[in-house]
Amino acid sequence: MPAKLSLVGAGPGDPELISLKAIKVLESADVILYDALVNPKIFDLFKSKAELIFVGKRKGKPSISQEQINELILNKLKQGQDVVRLKGGNPLVLARGIEEIELAQHYGFEYQVIPGLTSGLAIPSARAITLTRREQSDSVTLVTGHQINEKKLKLWTEIILSGGTLVVYMGLSNIVEIIAGFKQKIEPNLTAITIHNGSLEDEKLIISNLSNLAQDLIDNEIKPPALLIFGKHINTELVLEQIRVETPLLELG
Repeated sequence: MPAKLSLVGAGPGDPELISLKAIKVLESADVILYDALVNPKIFDLFKSKAELIFVGKRKGKPSISQEQINELILNKLKQGQDVVRLKGGNPLVLARGIEEIELAQHYGFEYQVIPGLTSGLAIPSARAITLTRREQSDSVTLVTGHQINEKKLKLWTEIILSGGTLVVYMGLSNIVEIIAGFKQKIEPNLTAITIHNGSLEDEKLIISNLSNLAQDLIDNEIKPPALLIFGKHINTELVLEQIRVETPLLELG
């Protein structure tokens, strides 16, 4: 049989949140190329003789380029090996999975996509943060804060003002610009929730508002990876109560 490329979503971090189908595909792989946000504990969930190759990227650190990853995938496929491209979250949400699909298409290799829980939806839900609410908020928008410009900030502001929920991936490095852009039209008491290392044992959750967010991030030493969640309808008391039940000794500012 010809070699196949499988794009597999690993979920938001907790290894138990990966799908059964994903595990099945991983078990049969010859090569697994995995990203920085993939929890290594996932590899303890199945038995495999696959070659494991780390291809993760971290901002500000030396890392393999997407072109090099594509070349590696292609070489393995040409050798007749089944390749799994294991990505954190969902491989087609704010990721470069489509470029790898196009690579397989171009060279005539079979491919499949095994979806995973994207962190922007799964992590808030695990913390009782409702991203939509009947008669208050009927939309949720997932965006990346990696690159900021005036046009984006204007659009994001309109989403929030219309009652929508905004979930920002990779926004910490531009948080000052994001806050400044929002403050032009949004009330300073807008709920802002930050979740670092969501679904993992060292998860940090900060409940704040637009006015205090920047300082709260500094005070709590929040670093990537983290999600930023903005919404007028979010019930912070419900979130606080859920945290108290799970971690009664947690001190909340």
